[in-house]
Amino acid sequence: MRTIFFSICLFISLLMGMPSISASASLATRPASELPASELPATNRMFVNGSDISGTFIPDGGWKIENDLMVGEGRDRWVLADHEIGKGKFDIDVKISMSRNNANYAALQLGAGRIVLGGDAGQLIFRGLPGKDDRVELGALSMFVEQDVPFQLQVRRRGSKLQVHLNGKKIYQNDKIRQSIGEIGVSPGDGKLTLHHFRAAGDLIEGRRESRINKESLEILSMDDRLTMSLEAGIDFLLEESRNDPEGILGGSHSEAIPGARSLEAYALITAGVDRDHPVVRKHLDHISDSVPAASRIYDVSCWVFALDAAITQAEEDFALTNKGASELSLRKVARSHRKDLLVAAEILFRGQNETGGWRYHVSNSDADTSVTQFAVLALAVLQRRGIKIDPSVWQGLVQYIQSCQEEDGDKVAPEIELEPDPEDSEVQNPSGRRSGERDRGKSGSGNTGVIKKKEIPDPIQGEEMLEAKKRGFKYVGDESHGTNWNMSCAGVSSMLVAYEFGAPVMNPETRIMVRESIRDGLAWMQENWTSTDNFYGMYSLEKVGDLGGIKKFGEHDWYDELRTYLLSNQTKEGSWTGGAGYAGKSIRINTAFSLLILKRASAMLTRSSRGFVIYSGGNVLADKDGDRDNWAILSDSGESIHLPTLVRQLRLRPKSRLLLMLEEAVISENRWDRPRFIPHISRVRERVVGRGIHKKLDHILEEIRPTGFEDSDELNAWYANWLRIQEIV
Repeated sequence: MRTIFFSICLFISLLMGMPSISASASLATRPASELPASELPATNRMFVNGSDISGTFIPDGGWKIENDLMVGEGRDRWVLADHEIGKGKFDIDVKISMSRNNANYAALQLGAGRIVLGGDAGQLIFRGLPGKDDRVELGALSMFVEQDVPFQLQVRRRGSKLQVHLNGKKIYQNDKIRQSIGEIGVSPGDGKLTLHHFRAAGDLIEGRRESRINKESLEILSMDDRLTMSLEAGIDFLLEESRNDPEGILGGSHSEAIPGARSLEAYALITAGVDRDHPVVRKHLDHISDSVPAASRIYDVSCWVFALDAAITQAEEDFALTNKGASELSLRKVARSHRKDLLVAAEILFRGQNETGGWRYHVSNSDADTSVTQFAVLALAVLQRRGIKIDPSVWQGLVQYIQSCQEEDGDKVAPEIELEPDPEDSEVQNPSGRRSGERDRGKSGSGNTGVIKKKEIPDPIQGEEMLEAKKRGFKYVGDESHGTNWNMSCAGVSSMLVAYEFGAPVMNPETRIMVRESIRDGLAWMQENWTSTDNFYGMYSLEKVGDLGGIKKFGEHDWYDELRTYLLSNQTKEGSWTGGAGYAGKSIRINTAFSLLILKRASAMLTRSSRGFVIYSGGNVLADKDGDRDNWAILSDSGESIHLPTLVRQLRLRPKSRLLLMLEEAVISENRWDRPRFIPHISRVRERVVGRGIHKKLDHILEEIRPTGFEDSDELNAWYANWLRIQEIV
């Protein structure tokens, strides 16, 4: 019994992202947030002292203990102080040694500023303070530092005067740095960096970093629970970062692109399960509606469409849950303000398409690129699905442009593309969140175009024409100055898939053949040049191709399994995703937004009716789910089955009364002997939701399992452990 009780406690503690109750580790290996607090006062703090790292947070690994010293390697592998610097006076003292004293790109972070140790051409650089564009080269790093020889770097401020000293010699001074500094930390760069000590004194403020995932314990969880932990940690990271600095989503760069980035973040948060009326999401949406239309940046407008659609879909789902059998007409009456904004966005997108057939960042007469166009095309699909009429010339023009960016010829290959099972062959929703449901080609909220029947249009990735292809990738623009690459090839294929899905009924037969050949050859290029996890933009681009095309495998590559495995393995302990190759607008928050969208398979949601998303399976599937029975339940009134992990995931983020009633109905529908199997699901909801009213409702549901209820969680766990043991005996 003790073993079972311990297992339950361990399981619940894991879902909370906390270390197990038997965990033991040295100070050098345990996560920073789990280490005991230092005895030093807040005004004088030692973050690293030899192997003692009790004052740090290491979000992305890359550090280890060698000879009782911290040794790190890799750009953006930060060791961060657990306190930040405020507006007052301070002293920072760092003692380090480096294996390289040239272009190494190691750094001491000072909030928005950095001292770069070996930047471009091996320079010692002070940048980012007092303004983000300020940059001063102090000379070659090799003039100040020898390889593998320890040196002392000190930064101090008195009033607005900030000084930098290296080995006791002043090398830089700025008299205008008055602002709060913020987070401080050390990055090792491309070579090995040994950190002997790292300390600060003065105006120190307790940091806001938080460990949300116990990565070492993830392996014992089911995939459903791992996904839940990962999604919630990513959500919590974005919510906290946005609350503290909504404008800082791009890390202080590309200020003109902030509205679009905030649109993408809002889209990711809503899609991942955050309520559209959450203060962070509401602030994003209000800012976007005020700023995006005037700027008319196509990337921003497209991401705005995605966010609006996610908000509308969520409102429709809520309405459908409380109004079973709601008609399409009644659904169109919800979220009216968002629907009005869709019309504003549609006008900008229609105006933005130029004579090439494509789109550019700004409205342009003759300039376009594949990257922006892919976002505009997907936004058009949303608009058509929402009942906004798309002129046939729009689809005709964009496929001509995308074709112009594809290689004209390529080597012959035999593509091996395995499609997902037809959703109509299974009534069970994919627990990852992907929607099932019919995708009537050319159909929108206002009905079919009536130009041509769906059955007369061949599917784009089926038939004898898929037996042989020419691997032809896509370029950023149509001229010869750019070669093909992974990101743009994914963009080209996804654009053609969307165009065929929504525009095929208005295309002539020759154009439809051209589009299918373009898709086939683009998929062949992707299979032959597989680069699935190089960067987060590329991963999101692959997700669009996989989900929009209904593809399961490219040859031997199960694309979603590869992306999911990579993302679950590379998420930081605070819930973000860092690293990866560069792309325009790269930042930790954008990486994290892309990752949430990938894990939720969000692109499929954009092109399917919201009526296709249900927690229900549509029928009794328990007979076919014996091996997974604990994840399913029957609602006696309707006879439908519900997927419990999906229901729990929604309740943990949005504990709506209708969802709680659904959970209660599932418990009551079960025979009394089997009702205890719901206890882990109820516990997972309870551990995250803090409202007193919600807890009272959950207590009431538990009384349906045990009429006397439970005094506390210990009694609940012990009682459930006994039930499990009896189940094993029986």
